[in-house]
Amino acid sequence: MFQILAILLPAFSFQNPYSPGDLRVREQLGIGSAARSHYPMRFFRHPLFPALLMSVFLVSGLQAQRMTSVSVSPGMMIPVHTAKSHLTVLDLDSPIEDVAAENSAFDIQWRGHTVFILPKDTNQSTNLFVWTKEGRAVYELLPPAETIQNMDVSIDTHFPTHAPAVKPAAAPASDPIPSDLLFRAQPVEWNLKQLKHGSHLLIISDVYRCQDSLFLRYEVRNNGTANLKVDETPVVTAASVSHLPANKPVQLTPEKAAAITTGAPLPLIADRASASLLAPGQSSRGIVGVHIPPGSTPLAVRVSVPSTPAPLQAMVVIP
Repeated sequence: MFQILAILLPAFSFQNPYSPGDLRVREQLGIGSAARSHYPMRFFRHPLFPALLMSVFLVSGLQAQRMTSVSVSPGMMIPVHTAKSHLTVLDLDSPIEDVAAENSAFDIQWRGHTVFILPKDTNQSTNLFVWTKEGRAVYELLPPAETIQNMDVSIDTHFPTHAPAVKPAAAPASDPIPSDLLFRAQPVEWNLKQLKHGSHLLIISDVYRCQDSLFLRYEVRNNGTANLKVDETPVVTAASVSHLPANKPVQLTPEKAAAITTGAPLPLIADRASASLLAPGQSSRGIVGVHIPPGSTPLAVRVSVPSTPAPLQAMVVIP
C-alpha cells in the first residue's frame, strides 16, 4: 500500500505560488509562515484525494487473494486456504483420472485438468487425493475463513516433466456434464434417520433439470463391516406424479418409494463416479445424467446402483 502511495503522491504535488523574493517580504510582514502552512492542507482538499484512497484500499484487498503455482514432489502435501462462499480452483498440467476425498465439508467437482472446491462447513478440514496420468497430488483443504485474507483463489499444480510420446492429434471430446451444475443444481431434502436402512446407503444430494436433460448427484456410503463394490453404471427410471410432498426436491423413504412404479430405463447422457471399491466407513460421490421427456410435469425418479453384496436404490420427487 505504501509503495502505491509513493508512486501516486507526486501527481498531487503543488507548486508554491510565491517567488523567493515574495516569501522574504511576507515573512518580514509576519505572514510568510502562515501562508506556507496552508499548502500541505490543500492536498487533502483536492477533489481526487478520495478516489486515490479508494484505489489504494481496493488494490490492497485484491492482493490478499493468492494465485500460486506449486511443483509436486514425493511425500508433499499441498495446503489449500479456502474462504467462506468463495470458489477455489486447482489446475493440474495432466488430465485427471480420479479424485477422492471425505468431502462432506466441501463441494468438490472435477473435469479435464481442473478441480473446483466450494466450502460448505466453516469448521472442518479434509484431505484431497487427485490422480492424473503423470502421478498423484495430495492436498489439505483447510477450514474456510470468514474473510478472503490469504485465500488461495487458484493453485497451478505441476508434475515433473517427461519426454512426451508422439501421438496423433485428436479432437477433444465435449463434456456432457454442464459446467454450471455446481451453482444451479437444487439441493435435495432428505432425513438421514428415515433413510438409514441396512449397512449401505444411497443419497441423492442435488438435481439439475434442464429442458430434456436431468442430472443427479449422489453419494454412496458404506456403513457396513465389509467392502462395498460399485462397478456398474446406475440405472435411472422415472414416472409422472401428481402429489408433491414439497415444492422442492425430496428424497422419499424406502417405504414410500416402493409404492411408486416407474417405467423403462432412461437414455444415459453421462456417468461419473469417484471410486468403485469402498472400504467400511468410506463414501463415494457420483453424477449420472439422463434424457427425460420435455415439459414441466413433476417426476418421481428412481436411481438404482448395481453393487455387491446388494444393489442400492433411492427415489427423489422433483417438482
